[in-house]
Amino acid sequence: MNVSLKPSWEWMSSAKLNLEWERLLFLFFLLFSKLSLPLDKLLPLFYVTRESWLTRSATSFERFSTYLPDTKVAVFYGGVNIKTHKDLLKNECPHIVVGTPGRILALARDKDLSLKNVRHFILDECDKMLESLDMRRDVQEIFKMTPHDKQVMMFSATLSKEIRPVCKKFMQDPMEIYVDDEAKLTLHGLVQHYIKLTELEKNRKLNDLLDALDFNQVVIFVKSVSRAAELNKLLVECNFPSICIHSGMSQEERLMRYKGFKEGHKRILVATDLVGRGIDIERVNIVINYDMPDSADTYLHRVGRAGRFRHKRPCNYLCIISFGF
Repeated sequence: MNVSLKPSWEWMSSAKLNLEWERLLFLFFLLFSKLSLPLDKLLPLFYVTRESWLTRSATSFERFSTYLPDTKVAVFYGGVNIKTHKDLLKNECPHIVVGTPGRILALARDKDLSLKNVRHFILDECDKMLESLDMRRDVQEIFKMTPHDKQVMMFSATLSKEIRPVCKKFMQDPMEIYVDDEAKLTLHGLVQHYIKLTELEKNRKLNDLLDALDFNQVVIFVKSVSRAAELNKLLVECNFPSICIHSGMSQEERLMRYKGFKEGHKRILVATDLVGRGIDIERVNIVINYDMPDSADTYLHRVGRAGRFRHKRPCNYLCIISFGF
């Protein structure tokens, strides 16, 4: 079988509710395109900006490369001693790199990671990647280190009209795919509730809901680091199996807590919008907006935590509950 991608096939895709089809499609093409390339010539780059996205992305590549045992996947991000990553590259160069722009750029500048054979340049959650000027500069510098003759793909659930021209600057006449027809986005079994409450009423209502609802796992979103820590403390004091994740923790601590929650060691996760994108926990069947998000796009990403496309869950409903006043 000889399947090869032409670098001119460039994609820019936006699908609401984090539908997985677009990621699975490019994973399929990437892995099968390897069959027509020498192993030392393939180095797709898949950039993400949150630790949870890194874990999901690397896991997806590893799962789809089951029948390609020679494929090596590596994950690089900040917060880890860079010498560890340099040693890995020195001893066993990967074919697929999943990483954050800052760490990838540092490895490339130090000549530890060669980008001369890159065939596929991929940005997931590209709107967030390119909205930040600092991150955009890192991406641009990395992009310039890669060959001109490569395939570029960009994906996001929420790709605004303002950021699309920025994305196109990295591409040559890309195929644009947008799935945003409201009629096509219905997730059967997804129920959304809004409860009008004052700030002082939120804690009592939350306790009542957690006592009354039959849930597998719950994600509770708040608007700040301090509120995440305080609410988690309150829930633990009330004997709820709660854990929190926020930007005030080290990356290592956040990854450890994310892994523990994903494995089911805790049933309640209190978090900021740091985990509003990309995390994929199959057991989550309730999302609670303790604090309402400041935009429709943020709400959409939060909803996606309980609305992953076609996942078989050990429950027969998905529920979004929002507190407001």
